[in-house]
Amino acid sequence: MPIEDLQSANSMTWSYEDLDLENEKKLSSELEISPILARLLSLRHISPAEANEYLYPQLKNLADPFLIENLESAAHRIIQAFEQKERILVMGDYDVDGITSTTLIVHILRLFGADPKYIVPRRLDEGYGLSKKAIERGLSLNEKQPNLFIALDCGTNSIEEVEYLESKNIDVIIIDHHQKTHSSESNAILVNPHVNNQDPVSKDFQILSTAGLAFKMIHGLVKVLRKANNKTALDLKVRDFLDFSALGTLADMVPLKGENRIITKYGLEGLQDTKQVGLRALLSVSGIPSSKEINGTDIAFKICPRINASGRLADASLPLDMFLSESLSDCHTYAKEVDQINLERKKIEQIIAKKAIEMVDEHYANDSAIVVYHEDWHPGVVGIVASRLCRTYSKPSIVLGADGSIAQGSGRTIKGVDMVEVLKRCEVHLEKWGGHPLAVGLSLESKNVNAFRDALITSIEEIYPNGFPPVTLDIDAWINLDDLGEDLLYEMDLLRPFGQENKEPVFAIKNLQLPFRPKVFSETNFRFQVYTNSGTCFQAIAWRMAEIMPPHKTPIDIAFKFAWNEWNGRKDPQITLVDWRHS
Repeated sequence: MPIEDLQSANSMTWSYEDLDLENEKKLSSELEISPILARLLSLRHISPAEANEYLYPQLKNLADPFLIENLESAAHRIIQAFEQKERILVMGDYDVDGITSTTLIVHILRLFGADPKYIVPRRLDEGYGLSKKAIERGLSLNEKQPNLFIALDCGTNSIEEVEYLESKNIDVIIIDHHQKTHSSESNAILVNPHVNNQDPVSKDFQILSTAGLAFKMIHGLVKVLRKANNKTALDLKVRDFLDFSALGTLADMVPLKGENRIITKYGLEGLQDTKQVGLRALLSVSGIPSSKEINGTDIAFKICPRINASGRLADASLPLDMFLSESLSDCHTYAKEVDQINLERKKIEQIIAKKAIEMVDEHYANDSAIVVYHEDWHPGVVGIVASRLCRTYSKPSIVLGADGSIAQGSGRTIKGVDMVEVLKRCEVHLEKWGGHPLAVGLSLESKNVNAFRDALITSIEEIYPNGFPPVTLDIDAWINLDDLGEDLLYEMDLLRPFGQENKEPVFAIKNLQLPFRPKVFSETNFRFQVYTNSGTCFQAIAWRMAEIMPPHKTPIDIAFKFAWNEWNGRKDPQITLVDWRHS
């Protein structure tokens, strides 16, 4: 039941969903968990019968990979390729999901004795996805053309490009999770649950990222080869491939439920102890000590931006080379270069974001969707700016830079607005596009940007005639001061890793009085303390909220996240303020 309050510091409606109390009580009683954790499970629609599997994911619950249509056929074709010493070319997309998928497939092929060549598209020169220019560059890596081409995280909608490869008698396997944007078919072996696995039993596979599908592909290969008593397959531990799969899964914002929950849980544990020298080098330059427990926040804000930066500004083969190298010194060199590119990316992003916000405020503030374009903007960074505009204005946002006469960029959307559905009605204006409901990549003639903007707005207004849902803050649980403590954090650890459709809980406390005035630091942030009734003090922090600091010694309600803060070898509970309002 939504509770409106105009005094919310961030001008949001606080919303609290009433649930079936009997189900919560049953969960709490049968599992011997707190009412708070029982409520959090109920919010995730977890029944008492499902709860143990959810709280304690097990690798044994991973489904047979051959339930994914065409995966077994792809496995047999790949095995044929390395058994017959065929030439293999692997091409993955330039984002984290594509890079990690390519790493996984190239690595497993090498383990089975193949020597595959690999490429990733050069964003500025070759554009988004499986392009003919990128294919031609890949074909030129050998004097003789490959017998097998494997496309990862791209290719579902690349009918002409696949036909081009097949015209050269090159077999094609596509492992991808993007939705289809047309009805045409190709002769490639397509491993894509969005296209093939439409029955209800297989629907869970549709939430897998391409890195998740690449892991399933590895599982399938090993399964076939173990039956043939292949010694390498018999000696392999499939779980050792979950580290890269978890990276791609978390980066691509797929729902963290079902198999994704298992992949990320065990993949993060694998990252912690990874022997992969490229990953260790990247963790080091990202400022993540080996003693720290790696979580989804580390992936989202430290690891992924560095992997993505190379593809945005330079060549995404740099992180790929880092992950596939076995030389410690080379990996550290690659990692330092990746880190420097990321610093450059941040500077460019800040410049573009400032100008984009000025443009929106001056020209497009009243539009139902945002489309901004500038010929000086770097197409590789605009996706990050689109995310920022989307958060700032609570509207679907597309930001475009120039590549010659082509406007190229990315779009991000808000909760409840499907960008694939929206763009399907505008594709007459587009040269190329693809993606999933939350994020898209696209290109069009620069001269058509204004017409595209009009078409996008028309499309959105037709699909959502009553406008977008109001901006709300979902309160997961109202709690008491004395509920705060390590016991609550240990229970929340059972819900991790957090991410899409398993968001980090937002708690709320009523009638709190801060005994001391909050203290501003770094101009935009502030710190404060929260005391329980028994006198226990918890440190609290608020990011970018210094202009709307709450008063002290006055009753307020606070909405916050509660998590472990690891610093200098210490691990302490910490409150992170999300919003506040007068009680």
